[in-house]
Amino acid sequence: MTRPTAAAERRADRGRDARVPWRVCRVWDHLTDGFETCRADREMARQMETVIPGVREMARANRAFTRRVVTTLVAAGVEQYLDLGCGTLSANSVHETLIEYGPAARSVHVDIDVVAVDRAIDRITDNGRAGVAAAIRADLCTPATVFKHPTVRRLLDFDKPLAVIAAGVLAHLDDTAAAGLLATVREQSVDGSFLALTHPTADVHAEVNALTTIGAWPRSRTHVEQLLAGWQLPEPGLVWASQWRPGVAPSDPSPAGRGARYLLAALAATAGGER
Repeated sequence: MTRPTAAAERRADRGRDARVPWRVCRVWDHLTDGFETCRADREMARQMETVIPGVREMARANRAFTRRVVTTLVAAGVEQYLDLGCGTLSANSVHETLIEYGPAARSVHVDIDVVAVDRAIDRITDNGRAGVAAAIRADLCTPATVFKHPTVRRLLDFDKPLAVIAAGVLAHLDDTAAAGLLATVREQSVDGSFLALTHPTADVHAEVNALTTIGAWPRSRTHVEQLLAGWQLPEPGLVWASQWRPGVAPSDPSPAGRGARYLLAALAATAGGER
């Protein structure tokens, strides 16, 4: 029998710690069948499913979009990625997709949750990507600190096109912070760069408003479009996450049920970034 790596043993020890409070990134991990969770995360996920019946589908649609958009960007020649609100880097994450489709690409993965970042670092190390990838703890409410972080500056070249992945994170920021984050991303991105995002909306199903329980605030399609003002939106534009270029990635797990109408998605571009 193969002995687990030291990192895997540390993850198992932490997962057994019932004193760890739930965190939203790990709740999403559980909803996408991940195992990097604690008892409190799993309990919160169960509570969410009782009030938002399509929340698991939404989480899977979010992860499936991430996989498709990263696959698309790798094929377009993008070689560096900034993954905001990365979580634990479990299946179909930016990190896992790059291992499969763009192993030479550079990436920095950012989260505010210390446990998630700790586990992300373990995963990067276990997968042998420590030379081209890193995970850092930072607050997206102060985006300048992300872009000035020494690890970000060491791994990413801001004179070259960059893909910023913001899957689900804007919903956890108020209007001022969300606008500030997107403005900073634009300021730091050269022509040919991209911004991939998803955002929950209650436009169709009112139960999505219950996401406020975990600190996520749905916005209307019109509001999300306003946040993207100044960005170019290549086809298909801002659509339901499950409708964004379906079938791009093999074995696409994107759902088509009730939860598929919970989540909007888009790939935005700076000048010269149309695809």
